Amino acid sequence: MTRPRKKRGKRKALVVEVRFVLNRKGDLLSVVVHRSSGNRKVDAEAISAIKRAAPFPKAPPGSPARMEMRIKMTAHSDAAGRFGK
Repeated sequence: MTRPRKKRGKRKALVVEVRFVLNRKGDLLSVVVHRSSGNRKVDAEAISAIKRAAPFPKAPPGSPARMEMRIKMTAHSDAAGRFGK
């Protein structure tokens, strides 16, 4: 016997693209939202996550003095459509 599936609220995912710059030592030089998710809280949390991750590992010998990275981060809502805390 199978159980009926519980109805869930519509879940939504928001994607933010963050651009950040590191030096050879792994220090975070800058971080900005490159493409917004459309939600200020989600964008701010993405920037905060990069800042919390710093400093990063040292770059291998011969790496450029400054390295630009881009990363996409996805935030999922809860069943009520809320993001974050």
